[in-house]
Amino acid sequence: NRAMANLSAIREQQHLLNTLSRQNEELGTLNMKFRELAIRDGLTGLFNHRYGENRLAAEVDRARKFKRDLSLLFVDLDHFKHFNDSHGHQAGDDVLHQLGKLMSGAARDSDTVARWGGEEFIVIAPETDKQQACELAESIRKQVADFAFPFADKQPLGHVSLSVGVATMSKGVDKAEDLLGLADKAVYKAKEAGRNRTVFCQSELDMEDMTREDQD
Repeated sequence: NRAMANLSAIREQQHLLNTLSRQNEELGTLNMKFRELAIRDGLTGLFNHRYGENRLAAEVDRARKFKRDLSLLFVDLDHFKHFNDSHGHQAGDDVLHQLGKLMSGAARDSDTVARWGGEEFIVIAPETDKQQACELAESIRKQVADFAFPFADKQPLGHVSLSVGVATMSKGVDKAEDLLGLADKAVYKAKEAGRNRTVFCQSELDMEDMTREDQD
């Protein structure tokens, strides 16, 4: 009887251990999900502003320390207010959601794509020089222009489009705010030039339209 009681106690302990192990595993999975939710934008599935900001600061430090290339793309969805006003916010949300998928697909594994706010996005591109960054920007811009979004033909340009500003770390451009400032100026220049364009900004006085006309 004592042996049976001991065996029963051992089985009970094993059952408790198995239950605890399973609960710990479930808790670990939940924690991972919560961590992921904390750094993701709910609508697009891309990284959120806070994560993008922290990642950019870390990549700038790394590039400066090891003297590596680093580029930043600032991406703005053209005429988005017009789209929302014309077709409703749900249709606008659908465009942002699809745009997140297109940008993720076009970016490389080493890139970080984040929703910066509203219809603005950034792509952090480590180990990437001016030419490579502009090619990446053009790839994203072209994929979005070619995609069959609902109501796209009702947009002012006849399709959904992006204005993309590109900046690269260089002498005198070695802080996150430097890159953001130049890339933002490049976006403004792209919009001034008619939108659906890629502009590279070396400085306020040195901007270059990198749009490949043969792709349009």
